[in-house]
Amino acid sequence: MKGRRPAMMRGRCARALTLSPSTSSGEALSQRARGYLPEHLGLVVGVVLLAVHFAGCISPVAPIAPPLPQHYTEAGTAHGSACGLLLLDLIPIGVNDRAARAYTEALHSANATVVADVSTEDSWYFVLVGTLLCTDISGQGIRASP
Repeated sequence: MKGRRPAMMRGRCARALTLSPSTSSGEALSQRARGYLPEHLGLVVGVVLLAVHFAGCISPVAPIAPPLPQHYTEAGTAHGSACGLLLLDLIPIGVNDRAARAYTEALHSANATVVADVSTEDSWYFVLVGTLLCTDISGQGIRASP
């Protein structure tokens, strides 16, 4: 046992941590890191970051309108819009509920109970104090009939 190294000092770790008089501690750390990190670490990190990014951009379709009544009459074209401000691009003011406010405005514009064939359009404008985010909703107004 006298000539053998302890079990935890065998292999690559022992070589990486061995300092010769000409090796600085920074070189030893880089040698140790080279021994443990996969060869294609940059590629793996890039693929993981892309996967996380695209997973965050995918969401299920969410209905914003109630289902159509069994008996109804068309009330005309409905259109509504609402905006909110991201003050200093950090503080949301009226941003989170702008789709609901635009839908309510569309209902009132056509005197309808439901808006069918809804299409939405989001736009944003840079202003001096932040970003103005606007949502436009248009569709066919439907009124329930007895």
